[in-house]
Amino acid sequence: MSIATAPGNLTATGRSGHVVVIASGDSAQQFAQRIAGLGHQTSVVDSPATAAQVAGLGTVDLFLVHADLAAGWTSPATSAPAVLLTPPGTVQGAVEPFLCTIGTDATADALQAVLSMAQALAGARAQVMQLESLVDGIRDGSLLVGNSPVVRRLQTGLSRAAETDVPVLVMGPRGSGKSLAARVIHCKSRRSNKPLHSLDCTHATAEQVSESIARSNGSSLLLEHVDRLTPPAQGVLVKHLKERNAVSAPRILVTSTSYLPELVARGAFREDLFYRLHAMPLTVPGLRERTGDLPLLAESILADLQGSASHTSAGFTPAAIAQLESMSWPGNVKQLEHVVRNAFLRAAGHAIDSTHVAAAPQQAEAVPVVAAKQSAARDAADESSIRPFEEVEKEVLAHALVATGGNVRRAAQLLGIGRATLYRKIQQFKLLMN
Repeated sequence: MSIATAPGNLTATGRSGHVVVIASGDSAQQFAQRIAGLGHQTSVVDSPATAAQVAGLGTVDLFLVHADLAAGWTSPATSAPAVLLTPPGTVQGAVEPFLCTIGTDATADALQAVLSMAQALAGARAQVMQLESLVDGIRDGSLLVGNSPVVRRLQTGLSRAAETDVPVLVMGPRGSGKSLAARVIHCKSRRSNKPLHSLDCTHATAEQVSESIARSNGSSLLLEHVDRLTPPAQGVLVKHLKERNAVSAPRILVTSTSYLPELVARGAFREDLFYRLHAMPLTVPGLRERTGDLPLLAESILADLQGSASHTSAGFTPAAIAQLESMSWPGNVKQLEHVVRNAFLRAAGHAIDSTHVAAAPQQAEAVPVVAAKQSAARDAADESSIRPFEEVEKEVLAHALVATGGNVRRAAQLLGIGRATLYRKIQQFKLLMN
């Protein structure tokens, strides 16, 4: 195996890249020096097999393959394109499987043009590969990382929802992944060959809702933050759901952070709309309900970061994982992503330790669980904060039913009461079970 390298520096001609020249002899070294002079790092190898080994060691932007070594060329498993390098005076068009051809006597401008084109193409290919991986992850559910019972139940619910065309209400705390769950449903459904349309309802007008519905015919429409819809916009959605009968009508998926029955009780959300959206409710658990998944989630986030960073990491130390597990995570998965990203940068290629996690900027409320409970207890220690027991009991029961998707048996287990008692309380408080 023979490899010679020449460093490059970023110049005004463009981003510095890594070019692998597959050629032999003194002319190969001279050509590589010309490329290095344009501000690019070069590696000279004498065979396609060695080129593949170089590609496995780091990022490659372009392969320049001399015609004498091009027979049977197959690009390594990378997004980098290959250009055929021809002897001086040779005029030749594009040859499969090469992007184009260029002579060893090409001018500096011609070389830079080819290198810039190759970098742009490599970047586009990498983006496509990332998007394909993302779509595959959404379709097979692997992006919903976790083995906890609540996540497994959610994955089962998403698969069942994908088999139907009824509206789906996805609930959960902020940052828990409600939009991702809705996208999984679309990508698993029969409509997955059509693009998913989405609309943030925070400031959406009735006209925008109507236009989005019309634009989404034959596909799915994701209405995010449906709890923030204005009354006129709610009316448009009710009208659509009432009259929806055509096969081409869009499938409606909605997300909500608020507990909709409470909004209905306050008159802030239409009751008829709630029941139409509540055909198949799903709840995405908050991070505090799935702390057992924290190591898997953190490792998954770290793997994504390393895929687009200039350095890698040796992973998390046990102390770092313990530190992550001690946090209350009010921002859920989005907050975990933020903390891991900052800890990864602070570790600078070393194993991420608890000191890196602790030093990462966090939300003010992201304090260890014990401290959070103690602080909350102190804050609540005044008479004005005392609420009637019946009111608190009703709220706790309603939350348990929402969190379990109406699973009375599971809700009773979590609450530590019998099913008969829970059924009696449901009737007493007129609670919704699904």
